[in-house]
Amino acid sequence: MKLERLMTDANDRNAGLAATLVRGDQMGGQLAVVELYEVQGQEPPRHLHVNEDEMISVLEGTLTVCVDEAVLQATAGTCLFRPRGTDHRYAVDPAAARLLVVVTPARLEEFFREADASPRITA
Repeated sequence: MKLERLMTDANDRNAGLAATLVRGDQMGGQLAVVELYEVQGQEPPRHLHVNEDEMISVLEGTLTVCVDEAVLQATAGTCLFRPRGTDHRYAVDPAAARLLVVVTPARLEEFFREADASPRITA
C-alpha cells in the first residue's frame, strides 16, 4: 500500500495521508477504496456528491458527522453510508482519524490524485 502525502502546508484542506487501495480502473469503474488519515482542522467543507454513493468506516479516532440536519458521533468501528445527493461534512475529534472510504461508482479517488498534483495555497 502506498501512502501519498496530500498536505504540504497548514492551509491545505487536503490534510494528512491517503492511500488508494482499490482503483476504479481495477473494478471496471464500479467502485474505489481509499484509506484516509484526517487531521483536525483540515477536514473537507460541507459538500455533496452528485454522482457517488459513499461509505465511510472509522478505523481509528472519532468524527462528528453532519448529514443533512442530523449530527452524530462516529467512533472507531462505526460505518456510515451516504447516498449521492446527501449534504454532509465531518470534523475530527480530537486530533486525527483514520478512515476507510468506499465510493461507487469510482472516480472520487481521482480527486485525491489531482489534489496531490495541484498547486498549494500558502499564507
